[in-house]
Amino acid sequence: MFGKAGSEGRYYYGSNTHRYINELIGRGREVLIVSPYVDRYYAKILLDKSRGRKFYLISSSMDGDALRLLSKGPSLMTPAYLGISLIMLGLLIFMGVPYVLLPTAAIPAAAGAVRNVSRRPSVNLKVPKHFVHAKMYISDGMAITGSANLTYAGTHKNVEQINIIYSNPDISRLREQFWGMWKEA
Repeated sequence: MFGKAGSEGRYYYGSNTHRYINELIGRGREVLIVSPYVDRYYAKILLDKSRGRKFYLISSSMDGDALRLLSKGPSLMTPAYLGISLIMLGLLIFMGVPYVLLPTAAIPAAAGAVRNVSRRPSVNLKVPKHFVHAKMYISDGMAITGSANLTYAGTHKNVEQINIIYSNPDISRLREQFWGMWKEA
């Protein structure tokens, strides 16, 4: 069921909140999300949509798969980095690069290979000290508040109620609230 809340926005209740939340996730260069629960389904969507964009997520109780997906990629001292470094070093020796130049050539080449293979898109994640039950989704020109968690069930199956906000002053107020929560987390 869809209703109008005034010129500032609308409200929706039903089991298809994904239509509005997915639209918001696809908007703008920066997306701010607060949802106590996030599942693997939405972790994959966030990763897919975050390339070249900034996502900031506050979540109290993510499922294990979602947390693993959204965690940052390997550091430079992981076995993957070391393995790629050795392969690059071997290729440079095979190509006949003088030994004096090997450190200069191998390190940037290996770092570039790791960056291309393991770099995670820009999803910044905070797990707060205290359980956060709020649900907020904020992007350019649109914000959503209400009862829907960022899970498949919460956006596709459960009957939820959301407020869809288009008013810039209200969106700005929600942004301020989000950054306050981000600092406290």
